[in-house]
Order: sequence, then structure tokens, then C-alpha cells
Amino acid sequence: MKEDLITILQEHFDPISGSAWNRYFSLVNSPKYDIIRSDHRFQKILAQRKEQYEKNLAKYGDIEELLN
Repeated sequence: MKEDLITILQEHFDPISGSAWNRYFSLVNSPKYDIIRSDHRFQKILAQRKEQYEKNLAKYGDIEELLN
């Protein structure tokens, strides 16, 4: 199960896509990832999503500011 989840995250989640915003928060906060949280491959995926999130944040600003 852990291997399948890591494989899905590695192969099917594109960090460049527009949905990288919510994917980062999902990876950080969702309890469904607790079983792989300590895995170095998950940590690498998380770091990639965080990097893309921070690039989007710098480029577009905070989404909360856009909504107000």
C-alpha cells in the first residue's frame, strides 16, 4: 500500500500544474498520507510541491488576498 501511494504521487502528480496550490496543502495536512510521511521519497515530493507553491505565491500572491 505504501509503495502504491508513493508511486501514484511520483507518477501522477504534476507539480507544475495549476492545482499545485491545493496539492501541497493536501500533502501537508491530509491524514491519508500519515503512513508515508516519514518516507524519504514522500519528503522529496513534499519539498517539490512546496517549492512550486512558493513560486506560485511569489508570482501570484496569496490566494486569500485575491479573494478579498
